[in-house]
Amino acid sequence: MSSVGPGEAGFEESMARIAKIMQETQAEVGDIRQMSAESFRQFLDRVIQRTASKLGIAVAAAAALIADITQMARRAKSTFLDSYNKAKEDRRQIR
Repeated sequence: MSSVGPGEAGFEESMARIAKIMQETQAEVGDIRQMSAESFRQFLDRVIQRTASKLGIAVAAAAALIADITQMARRAKSTFLDSYNKAKEDRRQIR
């Protein structure tokens, strides 16, 4: 079994190789983290877009319902006033 100790040429060369491998590994991990962050941003963007779309559809449906109810109320008011005025005219004694 060969033993390489500090100060020997083989040891220094081995340490340099290990340091280089560690730097490359750290760079790769950084790239992976950056890709993961980018992937997360893309995922988050897709989720937000889908949510906004569904929210927009829901708000539009609610707005349409409110508009329909408002229109029904206006028509009911108009019908009420027409009936009231007609009945009032029919009941008047003096014209």
